[in-house]
Amino acid sequence: MGNFGLSWRPSRWPNGRFHDAKLGLASLFQAICKPLYRTPQKVIGGIGNFLLPPRCLSCRQQTLQDNGLCPDCWRQLTPLTLCCQRCALPMAPELGGGAGDLLCGNCLTSPPPFCLTRSALLYDDVSAQHIMAFKHGDRLDYAPWFARLLWQVGGQKLFDGADWIVPVPLHWTRQWRRRYNQAAELGKRVSKLSGVAVGHHLLKRRKATKSQGGLGMAARQRNVAHAFQVPPKSKAQLAGKTVVLIDDVFTTGATARACSQVLLRAGAAEVRVLTIARVARSA
Repeated sequence: MGNFGLSWRPSRWPNGRFHDAKLGLASLFQAICKPLYRTPQKVIGGIGNFLLPPRCLSCRQQTLQDNGLCPDCWRQLTPLTLCCQRCALPMAPELGGGAGDLLCGNCLTSPPPFCLTRSALLYDDVSAQHIMAFKHGDRLDYAPWFARLLWQVGGQKLFDGADWIVPVPLHWTRQWRRRYNQAAELGKRVSKLSGVAVGHHLLKRRKATKSQGGLGMAARQRNVAHAFQVPPKSKAQLAGKTVVLIDDVFTTGATARACSQVLLRAGAAEVRVLTIARVARSA
């Protein structure tokens, strides 16, 4: 039958045409099957949004996006714009305009160990309701929205050159009672958005401190003194690295200061701080 050309071998095709044909068929198969694969996902997603439409995290009004606030609830919050670059203290426009190196009096006279702080919101009665629901009310559905806020407010300046995201740790007894660490939930989501690795293992709370709520600045500092440590086996991973420390609220800075001192003593090059909200006080 070979004389009549009825039997052919792919290897006889000149210039690798059989290989090209295989690639062409594979591409054609992908072009046909990919939309068929994606279409059920889109249909299922559409049905899900129809049956369970996205709702505002606060008032439950229907929204366009999951895990967010409606415009009415968002307008009740106070985003932070002009702040001290070192500790994120809200400052009046007349004190510095749009200066990028604006510092409050405390940071000028007694600089904290961290070099940069960003906070998304002013801590007030409205923002406190959202944060407390997330922190103590098992409202983990707040985590994606808070993480987006942190990613947006942190921007390129905070994450540029960063090596680690380190959430402020809870003592194991408190985490066992609460069942999760709100800072760790934020850290892992911000890590996905920023591409910076999260190091839960780099900082531990070795002392079960009492709640900082209701304590003054001096009492807060005493409360967290010697509360944190870097495990010896983790020190090599911190050497010369830039760390973004994540927490929910910056009040007096006692926790951020204590954590930063421990991280720097363990060999970190610098520490930057990122929180959901900042408590305002007189500068």
